[in-house]
Amino acid sequence: MTVIRLPGLSAGAGIRRFSPRGFTAVAVMFATIFIGMAVMAMTVLFTHEAHRTQAALAQTQLRQLLMAAVPAAQTEIQTPGTRDVRLAVPVEGATVVLHVNGQTVHVAAAYHGSQAAQTLVFESGKLTSATLDQSGGQ
Repeated sequence: MTVIRLPGLSAGAGIRRFSPRGFTAVAVMFATIFIGMAVMAMTVLFTHEAHRTQAALAQTQLRQLLMAAVPAAQTEIQTPGTRDVRLAVPVEGATVVLHVNGQTVHVAAAYHGSQAAQTLVFESGKLTSATLDQSGGQ
């Protein structure tokens, strides 16, 4: 601590200068808290982006599964009747089920908890309509 001596005052009387030690300690604590909050916010952001990317990949895989079911459905409508057909899928964690009802086929696909469905309508063995079912959900 530094003592400033003013003229006209006795040797023991002086003005003490401000000590920055306490202020520095408080500033360091606030900076540490701010950095911790920034790291936590970045962690939450990266986690959210990872989930969003995973959901986008699942939706892409489901669209591919639905498209791959069209030729199988076209083959299945050749046999009259109503039935469920489970397709062999080379993708781990994926399932595709066809519900054949005459010239209409309902396709349900699932991939790691996400689901999608579509309805295919055929006339004379040719695909005339493909409707994505909104009730497929995720």
